[in-house]
Amino acid sequence: MWGPLVLLVTTVLCTSSLAQRVGSAFGYSAENPGISAVGEILARYENHTWVGGLGSAELSLQAPIDPFGRADILLHYASDAIRADHDDEAQHESHEHGTGIAVEEALVTLTSLPGKSQLSVGRMRSRIGLVNVMHVHDFSFIAYPRIVTEYWGEEGLSVDGVRISWLVPLPFWSEVVAEGERTGDTRLATGGLHLFFPFGESVGLGLTGFGYLDKPAHDHDAVEGHEDHGYGLHGWGAGFRLKWAPPQSALYTHVLLQGELMSRTLHEEDFLGFYAMTEGKVSRRWTVGGMYERFEPRPHFGEDAHPEAESCATLAVSYLPSEFQRLRAQLDLPVDADEGHTRVSLQWTFLIGPHKPHSY
Repeated sequence: MWGPLVLLVTTVLCTSSLAQRVGSAFGYSAENPGISAVGEILARYENHTWVGGLGSAELSLQAPIDPFGRADILLHYASDAIRADHDDEAQHESHEHGTGIAVEEALVTLTSLPGKSQLSVGRMRSRIGLVNVMHVHDFSFIAYPRIVTEYWGEEGLSVDGVRISWLVPLPFWSEVVAEGERTGDTRLATGGLHLFFPFGESVGLGLTGFGYLDKPAHDHDAVEGHEDHGYGLHGWGAGFRLKWAPPQSALYTHVLLQGELMSRTLHEEDFLGFYAMTEGKVSRRWTVGGMYERFEPRPHFGEDAHPEAESCATLAVSYLPSEFQRLRAQLDLPVDADEGHTRVSLQWTFLIGPHKPHSY
């Protein structure tokens, strides 16, 4: 099992520098895809114990197929002992894309459909809100907000399905997105609206809203011995992203304000959570950020009680020696959780190859 994986990684490491040189000179194509890898070394101190090692890794292959479409393939690994934020074994096993090796994305996108629309088919990250479409290494903190990890999994929601998006012909950016998806034993249908308003050259405001309907992917009554855990019925979410970045000094300073509110129905109960975060770039190499979260944890398997809401605060400082690596220190503080522990995390993220920024 591990032989082909080792061979694949070795091949990527040997060819990525050549691909970067050729791609930079001539652009990427189906014969010369963009190949890159992102790795994360993570150490944590919690409950008087240090753990550390490889937290996650991502291997990416991206290229246009022809003038009418492109393909994106991303393989992802997450450590079950270091990267995961929860310790409950049953809950951990329920997240299909949470830890271990998985195909996080493998999709084809038709980019030249009539009416400024696009169609994507395959495995993709669902566009439910602002954060889920981002990969963790692109986020301002080491882990996603808990409303994402509690309701969708440690690495967010990756699904098999189809997505169609339409750029509405309005004076401002307005995109309508509809998805039909399946993950595990659940079918989902989601719809979203994404808006963007520029205010001068320095300020931009993004707004998003979505709703979804999900249900079991098969008739449980017809499957003997199958226990129905009652995974979600419906939900909704909304968020905003406000960023100030003067064009003349965008490399040295910016201020970001972002927040999301999300609700999901599980076990016929409504769960609600939100986060609010800010990030400031104080120089070309240094950024600081803070986040406050309040969420209602979903119950573990076999539990009937509705858990009480929890709050936590996060502070992070990041240093970027170059655009190919980042060092980050983060402090997580439980605000009102009875059994919570203060956590200190150290992260080193590094990149090899021409890694194209993810869209979000």
